[in-house]
Amino acid sequence: MKNKFYTRLWLLLASLAIVVASCTKTEDMLRGTSINVDTELLLNPLNIQIVADPNESQLPSDLDVDVTGPDAEKVYTVFGEKKLEVNVNEADPRIAMLPIGIRRIEPVSSVDPIEFSLILKAEGYNTVTRNYRITNFEEDMCNIRLLRTDNTTDGIQTEEARFIVNEKGAAEPVRFQTRRNTDGEYVAVEVQQGTRMFTADGQAVVGDVDAALNHYNFRVQGVNEMAPASLYSNAAVDKDGNVLSLSSFDLLAMYTLDMHASSSEVRSFSKPLDVTVQVQADATNPATGERIKAGDVIPVWSYNEKLGEWQEETTATITTGTGGMLYANFEQEHLSIWLLGGRFPCRNQTRVLVTNNEQQRNGPKRYYYVEVYRASDNTVLWTDYTRFYDNESIELFAGFTIPIYFRIYSEPAEACSTQEILFESEVFNSCGGEIEVDVTEALLQTDLDRVRMFVEVAGTCSSDFNDLVVRPSLPILYRENGCETWQPLGWLRNGEGATQALERGKYYDFRISHRTLDRCIFNLQVPTQDTTVLVDSPVYNFMEEIEVMYDGDDIRFNYTDIQVPDLACDEYIDYLNDVPR
Repeated sequence: MKNKFYTRLWLLLASLAIVVASCTKTEDMLRGTSINVDTELLLNPLNIQIVADPNESQLPSDLDVDVTGPDAEKVYTVFGEKKLEVNVNEADPRIAMLPIGIRRIEPVSSVDPIEFSLILKAEGYNTVTRNYRITNFEEDMCNIRLLRTDNTTDGIQTEEARFIVNEKGAAEPVRFQTRRNTDGEYVAVEVQQGTRMFTADGQAVVGDVDAALNHYNFRVQGVNEMAPASLYSNAAVDKDGNVLSLSSFDLLAMYTLDMHASSSEVRSFSKPLDVTVQVQADATNPATGERIKAGDVIPVWSYNEKLGEWQEETTATITTGTGGMLYANFEQEHLSIWLLGGRFPCRNQTRVLVTNNEQQRNGPKRYYYVEVYRASDNTVLWTDYTRFYDNESIELFAGFTIPIYFRIYSEPAEACSTQEILFESEVFNSCGGEIEVDVTEALLQTDLDRVRMFVEVAGTCSSDFNDLVVRPSLPILYRENGCETWQPLGWLRNGEGATQALERGKYYDFRISHRTLDRCIFNLQVPTQDTTVLVDSPVYNFMEEIEVMYDGDDIRFNYTDIQVPDLACDEYIDYLNDVPR
């Protein structure tokens, strides 16, 4: 017996996009032409999920995103605008989406990638920078977690201090140090008496100076998503100003130091600051691969926001202290994000060749959460969402010349989830070569209770538009009811898509965040019988009722006779005319 199911599952959300994803005013670009239109004029190879500080109920309203790096001019919003804006939904105020758009005419490959950096800033929050390298137009998604400057969380040690700077400089010597982390490491900074401080434009700073020192422990899960910068570089710069090749960093420490006086931000000093980092006794020297020892010299890097890249600044010398403790000592001449560690060029990253007989590339999609670890100490180097379809070739996003491994999880770690480990790879070197992994059995077990859902969606404008047919392309997100972060459910491509991520009878939230459309639907149950869904859009005075067929293993949703309202068609034609080609 059919059941009235007034909801909008991801299938339904896809159809809904036809009547609410249009954007601006009309021009007559396509009038007088009968044509099928794919809405995907800019490709969307990357979606970035931005999560609010753990203690905040919403994201900061002044969150600003800047693009820098060698290919910054090729990066757009998926609406075709150069200024990147995050998509925020009042119904889900702690999560924003940042879809990245690239023109489909851009040549993209591992030989000719699109390389850029993002800088996220908000008042009272730690600045976050990320480097990205797009080598294909496969859909990818990653997370960034914001953190207030006054907040503390597992894996990040924070120390705050206040001192006085007069016309002659620091009134007295100042030393501040983070608490030791679980591995016994800390960072300490000393300001010499008489040290003058300056803003970015060279103005002297006088008065009370507030300093915040943050030390990041990447061995704690989740810290890599809150860290201020990436552990790899598209084009780092050495001390002589030479641009280096694609590189990754094997770090001993990463920290940030921020200083403010009233409304002024300190950027440089008349005397360098003295920095001491206590490192683990069994730490590895990134340059030699051997256990670190007194006398070793380790490169020190800072993040150059203008370049969007790491820049080599100086070196740290390892010394031995009381009880045989090891310390790295160096001088810091300006404020930035700082990294103590070695750089490894990696022209050819290891490719992971996937065998998965139960998921074909063109079949129903399911994405898994992946974490890549440094094998020596389980430092989390990178996280990603990946499909692992049969014959997929995955280029890992961490080009280290040291042993690493990865784990496939059912979902990210959250209070709502046990984050089941589905597969763990062998340890391998990720700089050059190939490894083969067969994940068929491991992933099959978790898919047994999941249904396959198929959708076909198309809408037709009225005769006033010469029967223009629209077949939408857009990403659909989902999460289990009660969880916070979203996962990719799949993409609608030219009006068609399929997924096998949802379990029959379970409750989920769904979200579309694409162009000017951002809509959330909460607490929907995957149907277990034939059902009827209601599609409505109060903006366009549009409503239709559609039957969904359920046969136990598959849910099929065919909705190709939508009569798109004239207002939506008007606005959509203008979008086609405005986006960059």
